[in-house]
Amino acid sequence: MKIVLPYNTHLGGYDTYRVVGGIEKFCHQINDTFDDVCLLYVDNNDSIKYNTTKIKNYAKSINADIIISNWPQASFSGAKMLDSEVPIMFINHTHSRIGSILSLMNNIMSKNHSCYMVSKWQHDQYKIMAKRMNHPHDVTIDGYINSSYVRGEKPKLSNIKYDCGTIGRCDPIEKKPFILKEWLDSTTFKTIVITITPNKERELKYYSVNLPNY
Repeated sequence: MKIVLPYNTHLGGYDTYRVVGGIEKFCHQINDTFDDVCLLYVDNNDSIKYNTTKIKNYAKSINADIIISNWPQASFSGAKMLDSEVPIMFINHTHSRIGSILSLMNNIMSKNHSCYMVSKWQHDQYKIMAKRMNHPHDVTIDGYINSSYVRGEKPKLSNIKYDCGTIGRCDPIEKKPFILKEWLDSTTFKTIVITITPNKERELKYYSVNLPNY
């Protein structure tokens, strides 16, 4: 099976030794597991029309069997992708609270492409969201695919310095790495936050608000 795997370069290119996030890790595992995977770099900063045309034309030119799309942005899974002659398999790794993702998943299914999630809990949360928003369609998907995981030998535990910690991007919407520390601030638990150096405006604001409490 020949797989086209669009790879979002918004956090950097494909790097064998450094993986910047969970979706990127999932892409690495697809590339490691299957023999005929064709990576296609896509910069989400380019126009939607340019990116969708690039993906569809590339998949057609190499006679691909499937496009595996792991990002909900329009450049990867939006309406302009859905006339693709090569079937699209969208895997939703997120728990987005933006209502448009419900329409995105419904559109993918209605155009005879496929849509998967990573857990029943995630699916149930979207069903609750659709009911709350009076969305006109059921949240129908094709099934669940296990999310990414680390490989290798489990290391032996050393002396515990922190009771709990958070590792995640300094993003106040998607990741919220300081929230656990905030919840445990009035307890005796020792916490740690490991995050990136913020560079976007919303990240800088989130960082500056939480740093004095760290």
